[in-house]
Amino acid sequence: MNKSKSVLLIVAALFSSNILADDKLSGLLEFDHKFNTSGLAEPAVTGYKVGVGYDGFNASFKSLSQSTETNLSYQFNKDGLVQFTPELEYEQKNNAVNVAKAGLTVSGSPFEGLFDNGFRVRADIETEKTNSERSKQLRLDYYAGKQLDVFYAQAKVIGVKEMNNTIGKNLHKDQWVNLEARVTMTEYDFMPFVELSSEYSQVTKGYETYAKLGATYNF
Repeated sequence: MNKSKSVLLIVAALFSSNILADDKLSGLLEFDHKFNTSGLAEPAVTGYKVGVGYDGFNASFKSLSQSTETNLSYQFNKDGLVQFTPELEYEQKNNAVNVAKAGLTVSGSPFEGLFDNGFRVRADIETEKTNSERSKQLRLDYYAGKQLDVFYAQAKVIGVKEMNNTIGKNLHKDQWVNLEARVTMTEYDFMPFVELSSEYSQVTKGYETYAKLGATYNF
């Protein structure tokens, strides 16, 4: 068993045995499987994620097929009309350059809670290369979601811009927009979900479609 999966199992055991009992403490376990549906021959990606939250602070660790992601965030004004959530993430890749990410999300439920929405700005910067060789991507997200009976539906628009002009001029596109749509069954603590996405590929110089199947368990 590799180190990443061992960490996930240890944390899950701590929560399931109620060792960390606290009203302000929450936990998350997630599994997902993402695959290309448009014919491009590329391997599917399976992910295992564990998270812990305490009074606005959240930390998570996700193990993917070829990388791991460690994320830290804190939500300010979590009970107010508008929430502010800064985050830091480090993506460690097995056979590629690692990426450091820093972002800020502003979210809320306008129009008397008619729907949820949020805007995020995030910088993704490669770490090992020299400054002139690093990919420096600026990512802008907007999402909207709504609870529909026992389902939660969410749509997301993601804009990406390569800020390193040296790299950007050698790409087929130095800016692009991806789309995501997810439906989650929320009736129980165990929540299966289906996600579809359209993502730009520098390899095929066009958009590829993906499906992601998974489930989240909150406790």
